[in-house]
Amino acid sequence: MDQVLENAVELFKKIEENEKKNQSIKPFLRPGSKSFFEHDFRIRMFNNNSNKNKKTIELKQTYTCIKKHTSYKKWEDFKKITLKEMYVNKVHEGRYLEGKVAYEPFFITAIQSLIQDENGDLEVFSVYNLNRNYDEDPKLLLPLGATVRIKEPFLKMAASGNGMFSVRVDSPSDLEIVILTEIPKSIQDNSILYEKFNKDGNEFFSQKKFLQAIRSYTKALTFKDCVKSYSNRALAYLKLECFQSAFLDAEKSVHLEPNEKGYFRLGLSLYNMRQFEKSLEQFEKCLELNSKNKEAKQEIKKCHERIQETKGIYDFSYLIRNSGKDNLRIDVADYVSDKIEIIDIPKKGKGVIAKVDIPKNTLLVGSKALSISYDCEFLSRYALIAYNLLNRTVDKNSQCLNLLNLIYKMRNDPFLSEQVYKLYGGNNFDRDQKINPSIIDTERIENIQTFNAFKAEDFRFIHEKNFDSSGVWYYPSYFNHSCLENCMRIYFSDFVIIYTGRDIKQGEELTVSYFPLESIEEREKISKQFGFKCTCEICEMDRKDSVFNKKRQEILKDIDKVKDNFDSKKIASLVEKVRNTYKQRHKYKYDLIKPIGYLGNKLLQEGKVDEGLKCYIEIFDLAKESGYHYIAIRTAIIIADSYQATFRLNEAKIWRKKAHDYFPFDPNFKDYLKVSQSFF
Repeated sequence: MDQVLENAVELFKKIEENEKKNQSIKPFLRPGSKSFFEHDFRIRMFNNNSNKNKKTIELKQTYTCIKKHTSYKKWEDFKKITLKEMYVNKVHEGRYLEGKVAYEPFFITAIQSLIQDENGDLEVFSVYNLNRNYDEDPKLLLPLGATVRIKEPFLKMAASGNGMFSVRVDSPSDLEIVILTEIPKSIQDNSILYEKFNKDGNEFFSQKKFLQAIRSYTKALTFKDCVKSYSNRALAYLKLECFQSAFLDAEKSVHLEPNEKGYFRLGLSLYNMRQFEKSLEQFEKCLELNSKNKEAKQEIKKCHERIQETKGIYDFSYLIRNSGKDNLRIDVADYVSDKIEIIDIPKKGKGVIAKVDIPKNTLLVGSKALSISYDCEFLSRYALIAYNLLNRTVDKNSQCLNLLNLIYKMRNDPFLSEQVYKLYGGNNFDRDQKINPSIIDTERIENIQTFNAFKAEDFRFIHEKNFDSSGVWYYPSYFNHSCLENCMRIYFSDFVIIYTGRDIKQGEELTVSYFPLESIEEREKISKQFGFKCTCEICEMDRKDSVFNKKRQEILKDIDKVKDNFDSKKIASLVEKVRNTYKQRHKYKYDLIKPIGYLGNKLLQEGKVDEGLKCYIEIFDLAKESGYHYIAIRTAIIIADSYQATFRLNEAKIWRKKAHDYFPFDPNFKDYLKVSQSFF
């Protein structure tokens, strides 16, 4: 994969050089005939359809964290421009382009079509980030014949440099789509037209064609301001998770006339934007109009539960029961302790510190992902790859899909958008800058995801590839990294809690570990991608221990090759070789964990239970000392289960308590941590 990435980087450099060479050159006169473009388009569409028919996996590739323009200006600040006035590889600041969608749109990575301006000139039209996933119909997102307006348009030369160009849009907030209402000549009465389009909307809604329903209700509302249509359109917006639009329509509905459905949908839109107290007010207004509304009563109960959670009062049995493989997103509120605060930390940017002394096992943060995507939710006929030029990595399915998902959610939730823009996006962006939440700055969002996206490491499926994920959390993103973290994270699907792993002094920085304790070389490679160098005690010791580190890694590779074929005696001799590389070191011998785990497994297979348990007890001590909490917890459970199986109930009880001490909030936590002995 490293070579693939390097090839992609080199290709992009050539593209950039070609763009600079041809910058501000006027393209040759564009034809007014679609036939000029159709040959290329038909080949692309044929390849697309052919792949779908063959059920082959279609590879979609792109670059992220490259320079992408987003306009921060209002529509009234622009003057119109036409295609023949535009220059190549130039952002036309202070101008807007207007035209019609002139070719049936289709997906490559972007949505591809043609745009035709008022002079009849045509150009390729590429729209990125308008879709939430690749299961959507591009013909609905960008309808043929629709009028589009583009802020500060960018005419880009094709990567091949073959004289082809495209009007490229990276930010959905730079694009306005207007679908004109076609009025039958035989109908002149506005009330009849209203009823026709409102009925169309209802039919589309009943067929679960929510976008078409929204467009029909919109047409109906051009002929009559009606409570019913605003309320119905609000519900259609809710189905598409367009929460701000749903809120605005429901608000218009109750403003025209207080009504039960309007207040209920106002409550739902606010609830989904996580404004629980405001949501509660709307559901109570709904009950004032109909005291028997069972759904409103249920929502009021949920609001009270969420409001309690914002105070740090969580039902952990509920979290365990309602999360997992069958529920990858859990309904729960965020909490931040008043014992912590975000401050500027020298050489680190922002971080979290303790305002007071905080005892061990104190809940600090509960946070639901702003956005998350899982590999198991991804369509198997596509493979997404994004060459991230900021940290020189390759983003795959869940990372690519979550970027689309995050942008979609930001377009439809201003509260979420405000939180995202506060996160670190690299030194080129001021995180204190006030940004209109309706602006979608794609380049900035890509950078923010690069520095702040993590995997939801739910213990129940942490090793299952199909449940790989990529998510962005708000407050947890402010915790800086240390391999020797002093806080612990536990994930319940897309919800994470952070609590103290030991007693914390006032003013002490609170840290979590961003990645597991691999070799120092691997850790430095990953930390470089995040833009920092870890100076914790383990890293400093490893840097001084470079000769033994290298020897240790060679032995570990040998053990991985032979572990399944060797008996316990031969594995034990290799473990001793690893142990000997630590002779100069009295602590943090974390590289012993895996080989001792292999030895413990082999001893248990050979029926040598006590010797196997002795290995696991050593693993627990090594993991606990090195801050490898995940392994410490699961090892304690394995030991407890082994003692239980051999009827040593007192020992089993002691080890269950050791596991529970890592999570003292709920006695049912042992069910969350059920594991098999094939852990290592």
